[in-house]
Amino acid sequence: MLRVGLKSRGGLKVAICCSLGVFGSGRLSAADPPVPLRSPMSLMDSGLQTAGYEVEDGETIQLTGNSRVSPRTRNGSARAPEALVEAQTVAKGTSADKVRAQAMAALPLDQLTPEARARAEGVLREIGYYRRMPTISFQADPAVYQYFVAYPDVAVSIWRAMEISKLQMWQTGPASFEGDAGDGTIGVVDILYRSNERSLAICEGEYKNPLLQKPIKAQSLVLLETNFSRQQDGTWNVTHRADLFVAFPSQTVETAAKILSPVTGPMVDRNFHEMSLFLRMMTIAMQHRPQWVEGIAARLDGVHQLRRDQLVQLTAQVQATEQQRLQAQQTPRGPVVAPQGVPFQPPAVVTPPADASATRNPRQVRR
Repeated sequence: MLRVGLKSRGGLKVAICCSLGVFGSGRLSAADPPVPLRSPMSLMDSGLQTAGYEVEDGETIQLTGNSRVSPRTRNGSARAPEALVEAQTVAKGTSADKVRAQAMAALPLDQLTPEARARAEGVLREIGYYRRMPTISFQADPAVYQYFVAYPDVAVSIWRAMEISKLQMWQTGPASFEGDAGDGTIGVVDILYRSNERSLAICEGEYKNPLLQKPIKAQSLVLLETNFSRQQDGTWNVTHRADLFVAFPSQTVETAAKILSPVTGPMVDRNFHEMSLFLRMMTIAMQHRPQWVEGIAARLDGVHQLRRDQLVQLTAQVQATEQQRLQAQQTPRGPVVAPQGVPFQPPAVVTPPADASATRNPRQVRR
């Protein structure tokens, strides 16, 4: 019974680790406590202390499954924050068969190379677990969002620098990454397709434990769909959702995963929600505390220097854009009105040369 439990947990951890590699969060278990995180302003002003989670004015924030996160003073009364970290759940997560069929039909398989399509269809033929994560809406700069989707290893490294995650990730190619959760779970991620609105990644991983005779392996396919809309005040709103398809080579693991799906579903949803809050927080940081971002960039490990430089450059760009927006709000012309019919165009993504990738994970899991 213990081994069956380990197999089911291991298989799901492999799948979730892969999906989190795409999304940049690091908690893998529903039993883990919520990630404590101060408000962006107090966190950036007081450094990267993580013990106690209390700042001088008593302001604290927790990244939880709530749709809104707001600071409170020592006596428990709410106070107005300088910038609020919030993310609204537009639609709840689900594992319904009807939704799964709709998600499969929406996959951009016709946009893939023959090899990539064959890999994706291999997962779809053996689906043992499916989850549509909640549709979440929040304010974020599109350039910030696109940067972390393109370079999830940077997001993962930031979480480590903030001492709220142990997940590690390395970029090993123009669209390839490897991850290690530090508990026997390792995986590789290949981005099969990416556009302004959609990203499709395939993940392969394994979980090792001394109590198991052989590693537990799993494959997953993750589709991320995103919409950007500009508001009347010039801010950007991001609405996104993700579909997770998992294939297990073992019938035992697949059966156990289905039994545990009422627990694993909310766990996956919670991680996706926290990733949304992280993107909102990083937007606030770049807009109002660029020095903090520069400091965190210098502390990043597991990423190439080029990524640190790009993060600092992006911060300067986002801060300048926010200053221009605020100045425009104070002019007699009134609020900034988004141009009609002009789709958002993200900044060009710079891919380093082959020899500029970060240190490779020594434990390859590709078959």
